[in-house]
Order: sequence, then structure tokens, then C-alpha cells
Amino acid sequence: MLSPLADDRRSGRTWPINGMSSLQRCGYCVVYRLVIGILAGFCIIHVDCWLVSYLEWPWSPDHDVFATLARSWDAGVLPYRDLYANNPPPTIYLYWLLGKTFGWGRTVPILAFDAALVFVLAAVMILWSERVFATALPGLLGLSLFLRYYLPLDYTMIGERDWHASLLAAVALMLIQGWPKRQVHFAAATAMALAVATRPQAALFLPAAGLAIASGPRGVATSGRSVTRSELEFALVVTGCFALMFAPLLLAGVLDDFLRSLHRAAYGGIRNPLTPAILIDRVSGLLAQGRVAIPIATAAVLVCCPRSRDRRLARVWLVAMIASVLYKPISPRQHDYLYIPRFLISSIVMATVAGLGRGKE
Repeated sequence: MLSPLADDRRSGRTWPINGMSSLQRCGYCVVYRLVIGILAGFCIIHVDCWLVSYLEWPWSPDHDVFATLARSWDAGVLPYRDLYANNPPPTIYLYWLLGKTFGWGRTVPILAFDAALVFVLAAVMILWSERVFATALPGLLGLSLFLRYYLPLDYTMIGERDWHASLLAAVALMLIQGWPKRQVHFAAATAMALAVATRPQAALFLPAAGLAIASGPRGVATSGRSVTRSELEFALVVTGCFALMFAPLLLAGVLDDFLRSLHRAAYGGIRNPLTPAILIDRVSGLLAQGRVAIPIATAAVLVCCPRSRDRRLARVWLVAMIASVLYKPISPRQHDYLYIPRFLISSIVMATVAGLGRGKE
């Protein structure tokens, strides 16, 4: 973690304690480290108390569906043909892999996998925060906000595909913003492809990914030719990895059955009677809620700030926030766990606000 006594040349910002007396600086550093310790302690204690009981929870009905599809496929009963399903296959692969590795019908492996994703989010948010804002404080703040929402959820809402897909999309965006290396961008593209393959609604985050690439790492502008090449590479990797997600279906000869099953979830179909009027009604209902409107308005204000770097960083999360608000309204079924993507992106928006507001250029 960088010291608040030093200027941050990477982000082009300085700490507000520059120009203070030695005593004032000492007091500022004490408070800074105290806040870091409180937030870190809150996250650690909260996760530790949750994890002890979480691994003993039962599966939700959705978990049981995918476990059954995976076990049946292993026994020669094909999904989409012999058993009805219209959900994308990556979650079936996950349950098949865990079932083959740890034994069929065991609840702990999938719950442990989901818990591991919480630690992945924590690590990426803190590293992203240090890379972009030169301090872990914004990342810890955003993480604590999300944990405060996610960990108290019951077994019917936790460990769902929409949480996994939005996590992968958010991780992809943070990787693009924090690290300029091509290998990291390839990893981000792979995460985004897996997100979209897991839940098609995650495609809403693709514009934010393109904007993140165009904004440059840590909001530092890059040449137009470099941006074009990076966006083309990102698109190719996303497309290729997305296609690979369906290769097992092609090899099993059920890809056509899967495609035929999608008509039930298609707009205007049996399971998704969505119309423009219904969509407008759903979105307007969400925007009337303060916990939805405030993060969007906050990100919009940051986009209008005078510092060009701050604008480039903030506009990515404004677009991602809008995508997260649309996530539930366009979904076939209006389950409560479809709110998770919005709370996840909201927490990162708040982390961005904290990071951009900590110093001056």
C-alpha cells in the first residue's frame, strides 16, 4: 500500500496533506491507517462469520437443476434433448467439473467455489484501487458496501449465475482500467466472454469494456491507433472464447437442440413477454428508487468534472451502472437475485467516487 506522504505520479494526483505541517501530516496518516484498518477488519470479520455457516447451507432449486443436468449428462442423458433446459451451458460445465472432482451431490464444493469468488472480487478491487488511485482505501470502501449487501442474502439468492456473470464483467472492466499489458487485456476479454456465455444479459457491459479500452489504463489517454488495435483484439478474443463455450454442445450433438430451446426465453415468447411499454415501466420504477438514482447521478456528475482523467475513469462506470440497471428489466423472469449486478456496480461507483475525490491534480 502506498504511503499518503508521497505524490502519486502514476495517477497524476497529490494527497491533500501536501503543504501541511509535520504534526498535521502525522495526524492525517494515523487517521488514514485507522480507516484502512477498520474497513479491512469489517470485511475480514464479516466474511469469516458468513463463511462458517455458508458452507453448510443447502442448495437452492437453481443449484439442484444444474447439478441434475450435469450428473445426467455424465450418465449419458443429454441436456436440451433428453432433459429440458434453455439456460446457457457454462454453469452445467461447472457442476460437472466439481461433481467429477469431488463427487456427485455434494453441496460444499459449489458453495466453496462461490465463496472463493468473493475473495477474487476482494483481491481485484483492492489491487485495482491501488493501481488506479494509489491507495487501497476506495477499493476497501466499495468492497465493504458490496459485502454488506451480498453476505446477508439467503440461500435462494446467493451463488446464482447472475452474480457470477456480473462479477466476471466487473473484473474485466477493472483489469482493463488498471493494467495496460496485452496479457491482462486477454484475461479481461476471456472473463467477459465467460460472463456473456453464462448470462446473455452480461452483454450489456460490453460497451463499458470498449469505453474502458478507449479511455486508456488508469484513465491516461493513448493514441487512436493503439486503441483501435486493442479494441479489435479484445473483440476477437471475446468472440473466440464465447464460441468455445459451446464447443462441448457441438461435440455432443445437442447444439441444435439448445438453439431450439431458446425460443421459450426469446422476447415475446412463453417465458419472456417483454414489450417496450413493460420495459419502460420496469426501468422507471427502478429509477424512482434513491439507491438506484444516486449512483447514476453521482457517476454522471463525475463525468462532467473538469479533470480529463477523472472523466475518462468515471464514464466507464456510468455506462456500467446504466447496464446494471437494465439487467433485471430485460430478463425473462424478475427474480430478486437479479438485483445483485446493480449492487455490485454501485459499490464500484462509490469506490470510484472515493478515489477521485481524495486529491488534486
